[in-house]
Amino acid sequence: MKQWIEKGLLFCFLGSLLSCASTMNLLIEVEKPAAFTLPVKVQDVIIVNNTLPQPVGYGLNPPSGKYPEDDSIYVKTLKNASWQLITKTFNQLKSSEFFSNVSFYKKLLREDDEWLSVVPLKKEVLKDFLEDEHFDLLISIDRLLFNPVIHSNSVESGNMKILLTFSAYLYDRDEPVINHLTITDSVKAYYNKYDDNYDPSRKTNEYLVSEMIRYSTTRLSEKLGYFFAPRWESAERIYFVKNLHDMGKTAGYIDKGTWAKAKTDWTNAFETAKKAVDKARLATNIALAYEMTDDFGIAETWAKKAETFFQEASPTKYAKEIKYLDKYIESLQERKQNNILLNKQL
Repeated sequence: MKQWIEKGLLFCFLGSLLSCASTMNLLIEVEKPAAFTLPVKVQDVIIVNNTLPQPVGYGLNPPSGKYPEDDSIYVKTLKNASWQLITKTFNQLKSSEFFSNVSFYKKLLREDDEWLSVVPLKKEVLKDFLEDEHFDLLISIDRLLFNPVIHSNSVESGNMKILLTFSAYLYDRDEPVINHLTITDSVKAYYNKYDDNYDPSRKTNEYLVSEMIRYSTTRLSEKLGYFFAPRWESAERIYFVKNLHDMGKTAGYIDKGTWAKAKTDWTNAFETAKKAVDKARLATNIALAYEMTDDFGIAETWAKKAETFFQEASPTKYAKEIKYLDKYIESLQERKQNNILLNKQL
């Protein structure tokens, strides 16, 4: 499993040169498992377009004809929405480096005109991709629908609801492993008249809907990509330093990734500390060190110790730290469960 990567470093106020204990912030990268666990042998992926463009007049206003440039962009954006979704999903799966090979088929598979219907892929199409072309996984985009609302006199210029239906097929299964699953999303558009780039003429129905379609297909491509491949997310952590010297020493642990050394130093200091609040701060640091070496169970134990000592010191004075530790413990428990899935997926 990948080692944890520190993304960025410290955001803090030195105060009076850290003459007393200070709380520091650290951003780390946390790996999240894919929503769907595929067999590890799945390496070659193909994405196909099995949907039809939503025609104007059905949940979407036809072009007004008043703004030729916006009208043409609007029609083109709607017509190409499914292809934008596919190319962005392709880019995301490829950049994840989770699969050996990711491709997408550049021709539309549908031959009918029932744009609202979901049509299963033909068996000969599946045979062509999964048997003859030797793809392990086929992702089929089956339907993509938009429902925009434009507000003429509101800070919120418009909003849009989006619906995506997709299926997934494996080379060694007779039936789809995901059959016409629907995921939804919604986006909102705002215009700030105080913005330097504000242009009232761009607040047309055609322009707003085009922008929301482009933005929403990007968001849906991320959701679809995360369904099949693990991802990294930033998470904020805190730790404590006693003074300026301690801050430099701790920064060394973080920069060099010497978490074993950090564990030893902080544990020794914890054993000799007299005050409950000092033990609480050190236990918080120790929990972080264990998390950074993927020892989530031990990290949880130390986080619970830290919370107990903060409670002993003063539940009122250290309410903020206790609240943080409550959420931190939940995060560690989640990571423990996610780690089981990640090991299966990786």
